[in-house]
Amino acid sequence: MAITPDRLSKIKTLESAATPGPWQHYDDGNTDELYVKSSDGIVCSFPQEEADEELDYPEAGSWGEKTFNNAVFSAEARTIVPELLAEVQRLSSENDRLRAGIANVIENDLICDCYNCIAEYCEQLLNGEKK
Repeated sequence: MAITPDRLSKIKTLESAATPGPWQHYDDGNTDELYVKSSDGIVCSFPQEEADEELDYPEAGSWGEKTFNNAVFSAEARTIVPELLAEVQRLSSENDRLRAGIANVIENDLICDCYNCIAEYCEQLLNGEKK
């Protein structure tokens, strides 16, 4: 599924409105909740679920695997989402640059019978040497 410009805009809006990161998950040992916190305080909490006795999941401690994984994912997502948004922007810009380069090749009849010429030109496009 492709991310539409509207969806990407909504993700950016949600990300910029959230409490600044990084976030961390933690158990204060005094409650039945697992917390996600930032330097500003608690961001959200996850109620404890019954730990499945048959699971060998020591990372979760006394927490059930699902609760632990949800807290870890939420905390990590605060850092990962901005990284993914930056990568989408980088790839989008690269895609635009490559499309413009291809259009330039077609418009200026730069295609020749020599495959090496085309390969060299494409390499220059990828390296940002041609626009």
